[in-house]
Amino acid sequence: MGQLGVWRIGEAGPERVQPAAIDFEKRLESWIEADPDLVETGLRIVGRQVQTEGGVVDLLAVDPQGRWILIEIKRDRLYRDTLAQALDYASCIATMSAEELRDKVRDYLGEPGKDEGETRGGNR
Repeated sequence: MGQLGVWRIGEAGPERVQPAAIDFEKRLESWIEADPDLVETGLRIVGRQVQTEGGVVDLLAVDPQGRWILIEIKRDRLYRDTLAQALDYASCIATMSAEELRDKVRDYLGEPGKDEGETRGGNR
């Protein structure tokens, strides 16, 4: 893959914009979190930096069909170990009980905890 160039038109003509160091992965993660349609229409982000036995998932989402979607962001090339990492995360998510998954996303979604919900007389 070639490099992309960014240019700005100044008074003297085109000027190449020099690359700046930014935390691209975290910014992209925030952009996708704010607008999940950047990845796929209809996604709902339900967790960010979700801890699993295999590691930390950048973003966890649910698609319109109710399927779990893992979003792992890398700023460089996709290497084999990255794919293995994503498969490991998916395996961890697939083996979690519904209650464990609910607990993982509860804080992110701003839902009350199990004990708090029970003290209000509600069952989930």
